[in-house]
Amino acid sequence: MIALRGARVATVAGVREGWWVTIAGDTIVAVGPEPGAGATTVDLGAVDLLPGLVDLHSDCLEERLRPRPTSEQPIASALIQLDGEAALHGITTHFVCASFEDDALAGRSTAQAARIVETVDAWRHRLRVDHRVHLRFELTSAAFELARRLAAMAPVGMISYMDHSPGQGQFPEEASWRSYYARRFTGDEDALDELLARRRARQDGAEDRREAIAALARERGALLASHDDDTAATVLRAVALDAAIAEFPLNAVAARAAAAAGLGIVMGAPNARRGGSHMNGASARDFLAAGWLDALASDYHPPSLLAAVYQMEADGGCTFERAVELVSGGPARIAGLADRGRIEVGARADLVAVAVHHGEPMVRQTWVAGAPCLGAGEPQASAWSSSRPRDASSSAGRLSREHAGAITVRPAAWDDADAIVELIVAMGGHHGAAERPGTLPALGALIERPTVRTLVAQAAGRLAGYLELHARPSAAFGVTEGWIASLVVDPALRGRGIGRRLLEVAQDEAALLGCSTLTVDSSVLREDAHRFYRREGFAEVTPARRFRRPLVDAVQGGLEQRFLRAAALAVDAVAGALAGRERHLPAGGGFDTADKQTDLAAEDVAVAVLELLGLSILSEESGLFGPAPQADMPWISLDPIDGTRNCMHGVSPWATTIGLVRAGAPLAGLVVDHASGRRWWAGSSGPARVDGHIARPRPGGLVALPSTPPQELDRACVPGADGLGLSRARIVGCTSVDLCRVADGSTGAFVDVTRAISRVHDIAGAMAVLRGAGAVIVGLDGQPPQLEPDVDARFCIVAAPTAAHAHELLAGRHQLADDHAR
Repeated sequence: MIALRGARVATVAGVREGWWVTIAGDTIVAVGPEPGAGATTVDLGAVDLLPGLVDLHSDCLEERLRPRPTSEQPIASALIQLDGEAALHGITTHFVCASFEDDALAGRSTAQAARIVETVDAWRHRLRVDHRVHLRFELTSAAFELARRLAAMAPVGMISYMDHSPGQGQFPEEASWRSYYARRFTGDEDALDELLARRRARQDGAEDRREAIAALARERGALLASHDDDTAATVLRAVALDAAIAEFPLNAVAARAAAAAGLGIVMGAPNARRGGSHMNGASARDFLAAGWLDALASDYHPPSLLAAVYQMEADGGCTFERAVELVSGGPARIAGLADRGRIEVGARADLVAVAVHHGEPMVRQTWVAGAPCLGAGEPQASAWSSSRPRDASSSAGRLSREHAGAITVRPAAWDDADAIVELIVAMGGHHGAAERPGTLPALGALIERPTVRTLVAQAAGRLAGYLELHARPSAAFGVTEGWIASLVVDPALRGRGIGRRLLEVAQDEAALLGCSTLTVDSSVLREDAHRFYRREGFAEVTPARRFRRPLVDAVQGGLEQRFLRAAALAVDAVAGALAGRERHLPAGGGFDTADKQTDLAAEDVAVAVLELLGLSILSEESGLFGPAPQADMPWISLDPIDGTRNCMHGVSPWATTIGLVRAGAPLAGLVVDHASGRRWWAGSSGPARVDGHIARPRPGGLVALPSTPPQELDRACVPGADGLGLSRARIVGCTSVDLCRVADGSTGAFVDVTRAISRVHDIAGAMAVLRGAGAVIVGLDGQPPQLEPDVDARFCIVAAPTAAHAHELLAGRHQLADDHAR
């Protein structure tokens, strides 16, 4: 295990100065201000430590095959040269283009493309970086059958289609086509006439070949990219073909349409570095400013990929973090490479150390999958897995805005039972479902089970799909598996993105249930379903027909999403740490030792998960882990066991509550009642949820009180409660659950009537849930509590469905205090 320190480290949480990145094997295992325990430390000095660059479009191999017009080199020799250049410029995942285009002027032929694919396949395990093939198919080429054969090879990960004939795309008129080919390749008019005639002769079948290329990409599970889109119509055609990427859109109209359709937009790094296209095309920087750019590719010049990062930062058109994302996380995400492209715990250890001299970046060291391949030790072979897991962003990228807007996914209700049965029967092989006594007798139990999510999709005015997800801990595999027991779409509505949308919601739910994978079993007879799962990034697990997609990185995006994912894993870790511990003590038993040990055991495992986010943590037992947060720095509040006495006696409820806090207010929170399995969570946007359903507070019913010493029970009354419809009082000994029950309407209010007893770690997570549900929590001053990283701070609080209810109860609380004072 080795820990590397950079002057600047580009982590997923932002650029951090002087941080350490710890590697074990091929994986990043720790990121933070301190190296991982037991790691050999290496201070890299005044360098930037970046995630390895991911290059989706590299046309450079063809140029290296002919260093002189009349001198041709072996493909293996040129590939080895390009491999060294990639490592030298920080490119750790490299898509080598092979062009199916019979164009002697450009030095391209279908035979040469075949040799390139075969050479990459033969050499890829011997080279420094991870090389894959990007098949570029010219629609005027007649070599489709050859492309089909080569697409079956392991290194082919991306297929694009293009048409370089005059009259459209890059060459809107014949004059621009002739000017380009004459300037770059030859001034021989006869040769240009011959090439032009050949291309025009083959244009009649171009549309059929486009359809065939798209079908081939779907069949092989490869990314499909459109190239040089020039109108909104060409973009929509790409969406209809299930394309994931728009390469080099030629104008703002095409880029805007591609962004609206959710396609990943790739532009050339030379364009971004220069500030404009060398062919008077669209500017990558203009697209970036408009929010239409997801990734940069080297195109024809590998050094530009890294240089563009520093040039855009220096010019002030882009932050350093955003520029790094464009060459690492962005291309990895739209390519479905969920294991790389970022510096984060669990990611593949693809790293590059960059020094800057007079504004120019110089790569000092490069690591691929944890192995040094430049500047630190001997180069080692990189491995490539053909399973190619695809993340949520790439799946959603192929869903058009029109389709997405027409699909609604919600939790199933009992009244959906008949429609769900019809879908299951229509799927085939389940005809007995309609003949069972009582339609779907298990549906009610599934809807109520906290570890199950039943989801339905509505489209075209009817219930169009059903998905059933179970969180299943596995002793054999050591993780919780998200098992999709059913996924069915109305046959008349297939191909509209309904199944994909259900999977997107399911993977978010699975992540929040603490799952590490999504798994689905599929009949050997359902080849169409197998193609769908492969296309969505599931890898087949032999010998059974089982498809699994990792969820370690499924919840990506901002800090809140990553926090909620880590919090869900921390909750699972707490449950695992306490399973089997002796906690059932007799009434009146001492807690000086037993409860402290239990709390610390829970704290240890929770902190081990949460500290990977790189934030300071305030925990009930041990106080502050990490430096004191500055004014605007986010930090984490943790109570590993809220209701320790309940836990020790085996009494419900007892919970783990975790909050993300900034500037005194909660950003996000997760509260899990271990006794019942119920989960509440919320972020700063969107509604709070309880077990997948929207949490809605309601007035009346029960009022909850904090734990009260026996000598103060006579004071445990709530003046004004009768007028608010609060008919009964409950003291359960778990503040976070009480507050969340106010958020979901189970309890009408929470009132601290005796003394300030609640602390930050008791309320931070639940405060986020209350806010997300639209409920109110206030202190004695009528304002929301200000949360500071102080384990000794205490609060006297009132929580209620509305501000009016809260202030009525607060007034009664003040009256009670005055009465006792007299």
